[in-house]
Amino acid sequence: MHERSEGTKGYHHPIAGDLTVAYQALALPGGTDQTLFVYTTEPGSSSATAQRLLAARSIEPLPDDGARTAGHSEPGAF
Repeated sequence: MHERSEGTKGYHHPIAGDLTVAYQALALPGGTDQTLFVYTTEPGSSSATAQRLLAARSIEPLPDDGARTAGHSEPGAF
């Protein structure tokens, strides 16, 4: 069986819509059976615009939902 090391994949994201990404699978040295996957979008495409939208959403601060209350500290906090 031949494994594909590059190609394109289509995804549908509930917020960003349809995206087409190119991928390349790179075997890491050392015989560790690990593979690094690199995904890219075509510059100027609607997929690139959607990717930027998702990236911008990922850096927005999360709303304070009150999950952290007095008496509950972060792990490792004193």
